[in-house]
Amino acid sequence: GLRHVPSAKEMLKQERDVVLHSLNNPGYRCLMDKNYIEAVEENWAELPGRPESKHEWLDEAQMDYEENMDVRMLVRYIQEAKYPVSFGSVDELNETAHAYMAFDRMTRDHRSQLTEDDARNGHTYRDYSYGGDFVSMF
Repeated sequence: GLRHVPSAKEMLKQERDVVLHSLNNPGYRCLMDKNYIEAVEENWAELPGRPESKHEWLDEAQMDYEENMDVRMLVRYIQEAKYPVSFGSVDELNETAHAYMAFDRMTRDHRSQLTEDDARNGHTYRDYSYGGDFVSMF
């Protein structure tokens, strides 16, 4: 069917809101703002409540950013399609969205977690031994 196409002004506002949301998170801002990351790096030792490893912190921020942006895009599609599941809003994800992200995080690198012992024993990524961690999102 026919769909409403937002005006250029509406689209720019949507994109501006997403960027502003990202810039309010220090880790995300480091990924997007060269001057900000330089200031963080120059003042790392003086930052209050800083993690021990700057690189681990930035890696976590990048992974979280990618995960969050994927889910926030999914929120838009869910709302546009009037899908009967809610992940909250682009600005504020709900419990279901966080459960989805936790599930995704738990299963994302499963193939890379296989060991040589797993291979010798004929195990594949399908032979998940910690099934108790899996719970329904609903």
